[in-house]
Amino acid sequence: MRVRCHFCPSGQVNSYIVCDKGKALIIDPAELDIEVIRTLEDLQCEPAALLLTHSHVQHRAGIGKYLKVWDLPVYAWSADVPPYKAITLTEGQHEIAGMSIDVIHVPGHSEDSICFHIEGALFTGDSLASGRIGACAGMHQRARLAMGIARKLLILDEGTIVFPGHGCPTSIRIEKTFNHELLERQVKLSEDFFQDSADATRHGGAEA
Repeated sequence: MRVRCHFCPSGQVNSYIVCDKGKALIIDPAELDIEVIRTLEDLQCEPAALLLTHSHVQHRAGIGKYLKVWDLPVYAWSADVPPYKAITLTEGQHEIAGMSIDVIHVPGHSEDSICFHIEGALFTGDSLASGRIGACAGMHQRARLAMGIARKLLILDEGTIVFPGHGCPTSIRIEKTFNHELLERQVKLSEDFFQDSADATRHGGAEA
């Protein structure tokens, strides 16, 4: 399996071309331009499907151009990707274009945010990036996202390469060690745990 990143200046979005056995998955098709065409030619791959980590417009702006050139299925968590209809994905293992893909649902940045784990690569969209987690509408959504990342992503092999929707690649090991937003969340959870334990002890002593 080979992975190539295509940077789209409009929105500063990363799209990814994941190629294996002559077929390519396009993850977050932000744009179709001559660079994408040249990359596909260099890899000797033909697009087989479009995959969305979430439905925010800058990550799917190129769908129309792709569909004018190729007859491709669009896969996403939600079927509603205006003005297109997507094939809905559920959490767990799927096979698309001959590739085994683990779909991981991590809502918070958006309700439909998912990550794609393909072999040793993790495509995270706007859920997780180098040194930070995705922007969220409120504290509840932010806590939900941090918890989802901790429970579902940080348990992956530490050598897993993380390919985010914005910015440079990172790894699970690096994020577990240096991502201050996740580390601060872990400290907060620990503080809450010890506070709850102390409250339970005090209440138990009073009743006794």
